[in-house]
Amino acid sequence: SGTGKSYRAQMVASERNINYIIDDGLLIKENEVIAGESAKKAPTKVGTVKHALFYEEEGALKLPFDCQALAREVINGALEYIHCPYEVQVNLLLTMNDEIHEMNRDFRNIDRATDVLSFPMLEYETPGDFSHFESEEDCFDPETGELLLGDIVISKEKVIAQAEEYGHSVKREYAFLIAHSVLHLSGYDHMEEEERIEMETLQRE
Repeated sequence: SGTGKSYRAQMVASERNINYIIDDGLLIKENEVIAGESAKKAPTKVGTVKHALFYEEEGALKLPFDCQALAREVINGALEYIHCPYEVQVNLLLTMNDEIHEMNRDFRNIDRATDVLSFPMLEYETPGDFSHFESEEDCFDPETGELLLGDIVISKEKVIAQAEEYGHSVKREYAFLIAHSVLHLSGYDHMEEEERIEMETLQRE
């Protein structure tokens, strides 16, 4: 266990009419933990899933908290909330306005700095529906079995400026941008009004 193969084991068990599996010391039936104890003591298998965060930071400016630890907490919480059944990989870069400006210009043809950029690795038939990736091996890291979710880039200067503009803490603004980007990496968008409402509702929750 410890990889995306945990969920695949449940799929195989379901296909073969096997009611119970044992994973990491947990006795599981139909996504419910019947016996054992997980690291998070979560009531469902989804809650025991762990995710890999590859973190990089550039620029002298530092945010006044443990950015990597908070990012990991928000990513785990967001993916658990939308019921992602896989362990995933997320790459996070904290940078400065000049660098994110350059990326925004090169990748989106928008010539200004922005607060966050999201680069999904996956294409979704329905936002937040991970079910069809089961048969697509190139969506997973061949060594770990983790689902390759994508990349997040955040401007630290924008985090501070927007926190002041909106009247809340820098920590809250940073966490919001992480959650916002995870939803983008999971197929959610806000181009259409209906999509915008759904995404904003998830962000608030």
